[in-house]
Amino acid sequence: KGEVTRRMDIFENVHRCKDMALALACPVVLGVQASRSVDERPWKLPGMGDQMESSNIEHTADKMISVWYPCRTEKLGSTLPDENVQVTENLLIIGLVKQRLGPAGGYFKMYVDPSRNEIAEFVR
Repeated sequence: KGEVTRRMDIFENVHRCKDMALALACPVVLGVQASRSVDERPWKLPGMGDQMESSNIEHTADKMISVWYPCRTEKLGSTLPDENVQVTENLLIIGLVKQRLGPAGGYFKMYVDPSRNEIAEFVR
């Protein structure tokens, strides 16, 4: 019974957040943990079906943004799969997984500096 209740709570909360965004005409951002299967892939940027309780979130969300901080999953100094980009503690990958009224599917390599609370586009 606990799992069913948890699923229903998540379902209800997602819909309440969508209703709040529409009522207040403002963006609402929800953070969702990716499933463990992402860790087993070479390219670890989570995709559409990789979040926990994904079917309702996929259906309800207007936009979905995915984030991967490679220094947490890859060896520093290694190269990302299919990319000529070295893993550093400042590399952040942001993907646009879903965009209801526009194109999606791309990703951006970003430079993050936590000490200064800055994110900038990655420039080689």
